[in-house]
Amino acid sequence: MDIDVSAGLKMKLDEAQQRAKKFYEAGDSERAAEEYRRCARIMKELVKSAVGAETQKARLEKARQYLELARQIEDGRAVAVTPDERKAHAERRRDAAARKAAGRPADGETETDEDALTAQVAELIVKSPITWDDIGGLSETKREIQAAYALAMATPPQGVKIKSNRNLLFYGPPGTGKTLLAAATSNGLEAAFFNVKVSSLLSKYFGESAKLVTALFGEARRRAPSVVFFDEIESLVPSRSGNMDGPEKRILSTFLSELDGLAGKGAKEFLLTIAATNTPWQLDEAILSRFGKLVYVPLPDDETRARILDLQLDDAGYTYELSGADLVERSAGYSGRDIEKVCTEAIERMLAEANRTVVEAAGRGARALRQQQLVVRPISRADFDAAFRKIRAKTTAQMLRRFDDWAKEAEG
Repeated sequence: MDIDVSAGLKMKLDEAQQRAKKFYEAGDSERAAEEYRRCARIMKELVKSAVGAETQKARLEKARQYLELARQIEDGRAVAVTPDERKAHAERRRDAAARKAAGRPADGETETDEDALTAQVAELIVKSPITWDDIGGLSETKREIQAAYALAMATPPQGVKIKSNRNLLFYGPPGTGKTLLAAATSNGLEAAFFNVKVSSLLSKYFGESAKLVTALFGEARRRAPSVVFFDEIESLVPSRSGNMDGPEKRILSTFLSELDGLAGKGAKEFLLTIAATNTPWQLDEAILSRFGKLVYVPLPDDETRARILDLQLDDAGYTYELSGADLVERSAGYSGRDIEKVCTEAIERMLAEANRTVVEAAGRGARALRQQQLVVRPISRADFDAAFRKIRAKTTAQMLRRFDDWAKEAEG
């Protein structure tokens, strides 16, 4: 995407992007996320001087992408690349796949198949700063997870064989923090964390997905202790309900074999596999039977919602007219992701109203804008009222009953 920026701001943006990648590769997720937020602030500054609605919209979208990268890094869900690099990377993958399908080597290809697979697996390894202390509330859920991996990793008494659960399935409504819990588990074990979105695995690497699954588990055993996290595990199911072709069958067969531990029989390395789904009823017995422990991740309780609100508001330096108790009560039934959206909406409304003169200065150019100082005021009740009207809870009572019914059936 071409963006018309001044040389000074373009240089600042490039420098911030490079610092973000450098920090991420060094394992400093906190500073990497901070630099991506800096990129977002630069882009938002450029929005003020945008000429035309389309340019403004494009710059707002780029700012949103930088903020999303920051959030994904903090949640342990990201590979540190810029939005533009992601697009170029996807294009290179598509070109390489097309060349491979046509029987032609990729341009400049010198890697062996094994080298290429190892490089692709490396893209799935993330370093997350999330710990158990960062997840407020959900005490029962956290204890259930901790007990499962603690008993699996501890040394049993001599002569006693204890069957351990090394395959865990997290299920529950969207936006409840299943990825955060997996990241905290990896930190609790001081383990390598492989973050895999199944839908991406199937689409991005389809031609070699089965080989990549084998390489993934092999690398996880090599780096043990390891946590391999598969998000959207239900993405594997549609291929079983329809006509599966050869590659789809190989992917599923390989995945199930690895979950059974057949490829690593006799291995002493500790490998914990966690899968997550928002729709567990889509999983058939072939997949479900591989997971010895089912963990329900519910909507946030009062304690958890209070912690999320603190993170979004108090820790970010904002003040607000409503009491924390009022906000906790009003956000009942909201997921963590929903609450984050409410806070973002209220903050944006406050900033827009408190900085009207900044918008008026947009026509006087970038230099005039850089001389403007943004101001903040307490977030008002009206700001939150508007935010709650716009952002509704996505999880209904009917959906919650369906989770309860499925759990009773699965455990019965």
